Amino acid sequence: NKFNMVLMLMNLTGLNVLFTDADNMFLQDPFRVGVSVGDLIRSEKYDYVYQLEGPSAPPRNFVNYGNAGNTGFFYVSPKRKPENVMTLMRAGMEAVDKNMAEKGKGADQPIFWRVMSDLLSSKGKKEGPWGFKCVHLCDRKPSCEAPESETLDYCGMDPFQHPTGWTEVDGFLGKF
Repeated sequence: NKFNMVLMLMNLTGLNVLFTDADNMFLQDPFRVGVSVGDLIRSEKYDYVYQLEGPSAPPRNFVNYGNAGNTGFFYVSPKRKPENVMTLMRAGMEAVDKNMAEKGKGADQPIFWRVMSDLLSSKGKKEGPWGFKCVHLCDRKPSCEAPESETLDYCGMDPFQHPTGWTEVDGFLGKF
């Protein structure tokens, strides 16, 4: 379970983790200035940065609702809110493990985003295993009122710089 590995790294080192599945490929430096993931990490504003999920390019004017992402490429930082971030990752890990125990299978991605959806829909009104009360997606308003320490700051990478397997965008071959 990848969440177990990420948790172990954060617990042992206290460092931020950029996780990538072995099947990801970087054709250029993903950390250079002007590249979404690098810019989001350098901003030091986010506890979780994720790659958006989709089988094809979204329309140019798409709206990111923060309710679905790819667990094959993400960044997580325990620096600002260590206990809460680790609790969220642990909730993802435990949900995957529970699904495996009960059903003998289970892809981590939809299971983790089910956990995130429960946090999103709670709007601070119900307790959960998430470590946070509210979420704050990119530059939008938080989902509820809570101290900064109880609010997950998260943002999706630019899907046109970090696509999930598609390369054709409105007849333009993406340059990564």
